[in-house]
Amino acid sequence: MAVLDRVIVIAGPSCVGKSTLIDALRRGEHPRLAAALGLHDPKAWVFQNARRTARAAIETAARNLVLHYDIVRPAMEPSIAGYADDPGLAPMLEARELCVCTIWGKGDLLRARAAFKSRRRARIDSTALHSPRQWWLRNRRMSTLRSWYRNDVFVLGLYDQWFAFVGSVSPGARQLIVNALEPESIATPIAHWRASRSDHEESRRTAGGSLGPR
Repeated sequence: MAVLDRVIVIAGPSCVGKSTLIDALRRGEHPRLAAALGLHDPKAWVFQNARRTARAAIETAARNLVLHYDIVRPAMEPSIAGYADDPGLAPMLEARELCVCTIWGKGDLLRARAAFKSRRRARIDSTALHSPRQWWLRNRRMSTLRSWYRNDVFVLGLYDQWFAFVGSVSPGARQLIVNALEPESIATPIAHWRASRSDHEESRRTAGGSLGPR
């Protein structure tokens, strides 16, 4: 793979809104967020899903890449032991300049979106008529996600593992957080987000509330 000038990773768990955000950025929406990411001219970038990157080379003319990455992928793919073993993340190691924008969503939000996605597919997806196994696998995947998303500890741990991985493989990368409910808002540096989360958890502990990504 040729060395890329710039790579922007739009990451987050399944159903958090990665595709929706990427489509909006491609249309020139969310200018404040685009500026924070360094995505000034979407036409100068190649947009690609990590699933495709893992199977095929990036376009030879690509110098700037926006990579769509599902941080649940290693947990769902038996052949991938962890983020370090995922070939879809190879562009992160090849970039001269790397920005990782992770979309943050609470477990209840992710669960609700996964349920909505399942219902929508049930209405419009005719795959079952042609490939019952594919339809069954999709439904099993969504059922698994909804089960995982009921566990706040799992969701928080998923994000922490992802942040730790990015920090270990590319310490100089810019890590930003975007709230799934407010994608048009400015991205927050990960250090600020962690500090605010710690303050929130401490206030809940003092008040006698349970901990978790609320």
